Amino acid sequence: MSFLVQFTNTSGAVTVKAKLAYVQAAVEQTCPDPWGTSVEVTVPAGATKISPPEACTASLTPAQAFQAKGWVVLDGTAQWGYRDHSPTLHVQDDGTAL
Repeated sequence: MSFLVQFTNTSGAVTVKAKLAYVQAAVEQTCPDPWGTSVEVTVPAGATKISPPEACTASLTPAQAFQAKGWVVLDGTAQWGYRDHSPTLHVQDDGTAL
């Protein structure tokens, strides 16, 4: 499974700093560098960008829940502020995902 972050820019071109993690069975897991620590992303005016699918992956584990967690701040910001979580994916005992 891949964890992604989508950037949608409705104003002028902007460069942001982002990082990505995921939560597995209520425990936060760090994604590999560079997405797990900090990447600079420039999103053109009116455009949408998505992180690469190989940037952060995990195996589906039965009877666990998964959720992506992403941070996005203006480039040059000293501390991570805004963060958001994806909807939760529940993996059933038989391996099916809901």
